[in-house]
Order: sequence, then C-alpha cells, then structure tokens
Amino acid sequence: MAVKKLEKFVRSHYSKEVSNRCSYMCDDLISTKLACESFELCVDKGTYDAISRGGKTMEQAYLKEVNRILVPGGLFAQISNEPPEMVSFSRGSLWSRYHHVSIDAPSCNRFDGAEYWIYLLTK
Repeated sequence: MAVKKLEKFVRSHYSKEVSNRCSYMCDDLISTKLACESFELCVDKGTYDAISRGGKTMEQAYLKEVNRILVPGGLFAQISNEPPEMVSFSRGSLWSRYHHVSIDAPSCNRFDGAEYWIYLLTK
C-alpha cells in the first residue's frame, strides 16, 4: 500500500521525466534479492529504528544487507531519533567512514522540540 501511494505521489508532483526514472518494489530488508553492489546511495528514515528493536541479530542482518547492496564508497544515510550512544552501526567494521549530525525537528508539528540525527556511513 505504501509503495503504491509513493508511486502516485511522485507521478503527481514530479515531471514525467523524473517519475519514469523511479522504480518501486517491496522486499525483505533482512534478506533482499537485490544484486550485490547495485546502489550508490541508501536512505533510511526509521527502518533501522524499528528493526533494531527486534534484537541484535535482526539489526546486524539489516546492516549487512545494506552494506552488501552498496557499491564500494557507497553512502548509507540513516535518519533517526536515536542519539549516537544508542546506535550500534557506528561500531564495527562494515563501514570505512562514519559521521553524524544533529538536526532539530520543525516546531510546527507534533514532534515540537524533538532532536533527530543524520548518520552518514560510507562503505
């Protein structure tokens, strides 16, 4: 359902040239069928947060899959409300480079005053 909504949104808000270059799919993020080293960028908003609550095994499987599908030098941009001391992907050998920045959520929504983190991990 979410994939169909996103596809409809892109078609109605972007040019045909842009929307035709987009592709959509549903997949198992723990064991995806996507080819190794097939993406330069992976953006995650909340998926890691949800998966990490399922335990270290699921969390590590997800991170390994993201790393597997990224090309060498590829970027994993992860947006989370979890502070650096709470995330485990900053530790370990999957990533050649790790950086994070804090951003404030807009005050015009129900998350008034919430702090978010953007984690940038390079394969």
